[in-house]
Amino acid sequence: ERKLLAALAACRPASVSVDSLAEALWATHPPTSAKKTVQTNVLRVRTKLGRTAIETIGDSYRLGNGLETDIERFERAVRQAAAATGRRTVCWDAALEWSGDAPLEELRHWAPADGRRAQLEELRLSAIEPRDRHGVSTVPVRVELAAQVGDDRTGQRLAQLDAELI
Repeated sequence: ERKLLAALAACRPASVSVDSLAEALWATHPPTSAKKTVQTNVLRVRTKLGRTAIETIGDSYRLGNGLETDIERFERAVRQAAAATGRRTVCWDAALEWSGDAPLEELRHWAPADGRRAQLEELRLSAIEPRDRHGVSTVPVRVELAAQVGDDRTGQRLAQLDAELI
């Protein structure tokens, strides 16, 4: 259910086909009952979060408008931080707003989430940068981010932040 919601959140506001959701849930080896299992997971989410949490669009699904995700809370916090006075503290709070592992980590194998994941990683770094620039140590956080993200672009961005501090 969590992976299903993550896949729908990664593609929001677009709808996602049942076949694509099956790929998100099981990578390259979906069971023969994948379509039925996706439908069952959608039903479980609707039972827990309300009927409008997931909308049916033909043979696809999308998150309902009334459901707010971690991604949206994080993006809102970073936008608010960018507009706030006292930016140092607020930006750091926005960076910490992300709950869990690296953004959309559970969908690392699913190509439709790649762009969204990179966008969220960049946004998280942009929230951390002001803290670096104001002399507040973020070395442990940067090391943790590099380990979680593990891609060259993020490594380059962290190296740039280190160079600016020297």
